[in-house]
Amino acid sequence: MTPETFSAMLLEIYPCFGRQTPAGDVRAVIERKLRDVPDEAWRYMADQICSRDDLPRNMAKALLDAWGAWKSANPDRIVREYCPHCRDKAVFHCWAWDERKACWHTFAIPCPYCQAQGGGRIHPSPAELGARKTQDGRPAALVMPPDYPGGPVAFDRDKRLGCLWPAGLDTGTPRPQMRVGVDMQQDARRLRHLPAAERQDAAPAENW
Repeated sequence: MTPETFSAMLLEIYPCFGRQTPAGDVRAVIERKLRDVPDEAWRYMADQICSRDDLPRNMAKALLDAWGAWKSANPDRIVREYCPHCRDKAVFHCWAWDERKACWHTFAIPCPYCQAQGGGRIHPSPAELGARKTQDGRPAALVMPPDYPGGPVAFDRDKRLGCLWPAGLDTGTPRPQMRVGVDMQQDARRLRHLPAAERQDAAPAENW
């Protein structure tokens, strides 16, 4: 529950009982208890409290009980059906071309098919984003398929977008083997440049 929704709920409840809304630690405790409650349930919860004869002494518990009643009355809002559009990911990972900076930037939008459009925000659909073009006709936005192997990092790497994976990084050439510790084998090049007298004194590598 957002702070704005929480404040609206308190302003709905406490005037019903002729009381001032709580402040300080009491308000902070109630808000912390309700942080996982969705905004859409606040009116139902407020109506449940306002229908009582007296203001509950333990407001946090009373609101959580009202939240439980809302879940029982709205089971379809708690357990939703499988979404074939986002594969139950709830979001779409997107990339947009910034013409001013001449680079891509990444962002995510909620799935318009299974996620509620909250707070008055209307997000474009993946199809609408994918149809956008730059002034020269190139794609202005890319939307990653929800089942793309490797996820957003792999998509960014494969498309050479440079947001989550350094563009142009060579991953095809094997890295040189790192040698850790002391190499006890003699270096033939070093022995070759030693004076003859010193070379005779040098022990063969197999005897080290």
